[in-house]
Amino acid sequence: MSDLRRFLRGGLLAFALGVAATAGAQTLSDPTAALPSRERLAAGQARVWTLQSTVIGPQRRIAVVNGVVVGIGDRVDGARVVAISHGHAELDVGGRRVSLDLFGAAPDPDEESRGTP
Repeated sequence: MSDLRRFLRGGLLAFALGVAATAGAQTLSDPTAALPSRERLAAGQARVWTLQSTVIGPQRRIAVVNGVVVGIGDRVDGARVVAISHGHAELDVGGRRVSLDLFGAAPDPDEESRGTP
């Protein structure tokens, strides 16, 4: 019986150490996951556009902005796509140009001019 107790104590100690070691660990976010832009807009927060991918071919140019596949002339979260190049896209937001680089978030230019965080 004493061997069983030692085994259980050792297992319990290992379990407790494992739990303590993982308690401070950070979870990594999925860089390919769609951004919660529509939820932010519904909550009244500032619009933000993030370029997640570009595909440049001989016949067309495609980008993924805020999880939405778009081409030139398409609209995404209140902005119109006006240009797509390798790792870069430009949006028109009410007559103002917003420049996007891969995984660099661009805030709404109207929100910036009003000083909204």
